[in-house]
Amino acid sequence: MAQEIDKLGEKCSELDSTARRMSAQDEAARQQCASRATQLQALQGELEGARRKLSEAEQRVARYRAEKFKAEREVQDIQWDQSKRDNRNDSRLRELQKTASCLKCAYQSAFALNKESEDLCTCLQLRLKAKSEKILNLQNQNSRLKQSLNCRITELMQQDESREEDTSTDGIRSAYELARENELLK
Repeated sequence: MAQEIDKLGEKCSELDSTARRMSAQDEAARQQCASRATQLQALQGELEGARRKLSEAEQRVARYRAEKFKAEREVQDIQWDQSKRDNRNDSRLRELQKTASCLKCAYQSAFALNKESEDLCTCLQLRLKAKSEKILNLQNQNSRLKQSLNCRITELMQQDESREEDTSTDGIRSAYELARENELLK
């Protein structure tokens, strides 16, 4: 009888050790999931910032286009007047041509910035997708670990019940208390 109680105590100790190990693994997986979630939020913030920059760049491009068009129209008007007025507005024409050239450079620069922002958005979206997939994999792994622990506990309890039907009520109570503690650990 004492040997059976000792065996039951050893099994309870094994169950307790298994439960602690699985609980530690579960906690590590939870911490890893939380870390990934924090990284995901940071990436979402970066993506939102890149989208804002892209929107601002598009607005600048639109302004530069309008200014460029306006400057080109002014150049055309001055050229028309110049042909009538014997080149009186040469200096103004050169100034506006210089402005149009500067605006064209600014437009090209804004267009390049717009392209860079689009590339950054694409890169951030791909990183965000990869992080989301990692988090999903960790959650699935966590779920499998819980199921494995539950199955192992049930299996060990069934083995104890089938082998130890005539053990003392104290030994049975200890096994049930261990199972209840494992439930609380979940």
